[in-house]
Amino acid sequence: MVEMAKIYLASDFSNQDYPKILKALRDKQHEVFDFRRNDMADKFGSDGGYNDPDWSKFKSPAKVRQFLTTDTKAHQCYQRDRRALEWADVVVGVYPSGISCSLEVAWAAGCGKLAIIYLGDQSRGELMFNLASTIVTNIPELLATLEKSTPTRPNLRETWPPSAKVVQFPRNKKKQSA
Repeated sequence: MVEMAKIYLASDFSNQDYPKILKALRDKQHEVFDFRRNDMADKFGSDGGYNDPDWSKFKSPAKVRQFLTTDTKAHQCYQRDRRALEWADVVVGVYPSGISCSLEVAWAAGCGKLAIIYLGDQSRGELMFNLASTIVTNIPELLATLEKSTPTRPNLRETWPPSAKVVQFPRNKKKQSA
C-alpha cells in the first residue's frame, strides 16, 4: 500500500498546470497544501489577505526590504507558508514559476525532504534544479515518483541523476623553490 504524502505544492498564480496537478494528487488521496485557496487555514493560519505587490514599482532594494519586513499581511502569509513547508513530507515545485518557488524547493531539499521539480511545457531549465530529489515532466511521472517514495525514504539520489559521477579537478601544485 502506498503511504499518502503531505505535499506542499509550490508555484505561482499564473501556472496553468497547477490545478491539474493539484487535482491528480488529491485524487490519489494525498494531503496537499494549496496556497491559492488557503483551504488549510485551520492548520497553518490565514494568508492575511496578502497579494503580491507589483515588485517593479519598488524604487530601491531598501524599499523591497522595508515592505517584506514591515507589511503585516506579507508577514502573516509568509508564516502560513513556512508552517506548511515544515509540515510537508514532499515539496513539488511546478514550473514555470518564480523565485519563491525555487526557494521553497531548495529549502525542502536542504531539509532532506523529498523535493520534486515538475517541468511543464513552457518551463526553461536551470542547472541547480539538480538540487531536487528528482525532476518529472508529467503527472504520471509525478505520481510514480510519489508511489516509490515515502517520508522515511525521501532521497532518490540512488537513481538520480542516472549516471552521476563526482568529477575531481586537479589542484594546482605550487612549484617548490630550491
